[in-house]
Amino acid sequence: MGAGERRDVRQVRLRADEKWGNNYKMPPPITLEEILLEEYLEPMDITQNTMARAIGVSLRSINEIVLGKRSVTPAMSIRFGAFFSQSPEFWQGIQLDCDLRSMANKA
Repeated sequence: MGAGERRDVRQVRLRADEKWGNNYKMPPPITLEEILLEEYLEPMDITQNTMARAIGVSLRSINEIVLGKRSVTPAMSIRFGAFFSQSPEFWQGIQLDCDLRSMANKA
């Protein structure tokens, strides 16, 4: 590696430091619970109870997801996908992204 290449790496690191600080933490994620509540349930005027009944789960399950106390499992992703006419991978992908960002910020 030449001196010029090292400088480029340093510049990239400086830009990362400026953006996320010295710990290279990722920006805080938009959480699945925010997406579910603010992009789906509230605009569609769907209550947690209505959704829970429609997909055959307890109100507590939906409420714990909305509160961020429970993750969306693959089985729940299938139910969410069917309810919102989307693929299960959409919901599982959001959960995975949130989990990865959370772990990166803890490292």
